[in-house]
Amino acid sequence: MPGSGRLERNTDLGLDLRSSVGGGIGRYFVQTNRSLLSAAGGLVLNRENPVDGDSTTNVEAFVATTYEFFTYDIPKTDIDMRFVLYPSLNVTGRYRTEFSLTLSREIVRDFTAGATAYDSYDSKPPAGSSSTHDFGISLNIGWTF
Repeated sequence: MPGSGRLERNTDLGLDLRSSVGGGIGRYFVQTNRSLLSAAGGLVLNRENPVDGDSTTNVEAFVATTYEFFTYDIPKTDIDMRFVLYPSLNVTGRYRTEFSLTLSREIVRDFTAGATAYDSYDSKPPAGSSSTHDFGISLNIGWTF
């Protein structure tokens, strides 16, 4: 049974703080020594403090899917893709999505380079927001010891 607790801030979507807690059920559909494919669903309760305006409490369902691909031989490779849909149960017509894709590859022994692309969407963002999307790419390097 997946459970989650999150604290988020996204001023691009007009959100000073979103605190949420939720739970549900999930299942692995593929589970091998190189990949995982899973899906989950459940309920989330959140409290949103917008940059401008009054706080609100929301009840949302969630449907999530995750795919991971990895190799342990040299060069190590990791691909991690996640998508979550949050349809609101108390605000008619509102839904949110979260998507991320992370790629990481070993360059030399235990030294990795990678990138993460993400997209957050809110069909009815808090008051004062001028955008419904926030997206970006981050580059990363790492060393495992």
